[in-house]
Amino acid sequence: MLAQVILVAANLLWYKSMRMVIQINHNRSHKAVNFKLRRQNQNQV
Repeated sequence: MLAQVILVAANLLWYKSMRMVIQINHNRSHKAVNFKLRRQNQNQV
């Protein structure tokens, strides 16, 4: 029983940390795309 509780807690922590990592990576790539688009727009004007 205790082992099961520990396993569930560990899974939740791992899931949260993975989601955080994915979100950080997503935000980073999103910023890079915005930066590229902004530079393209400046070149067009």
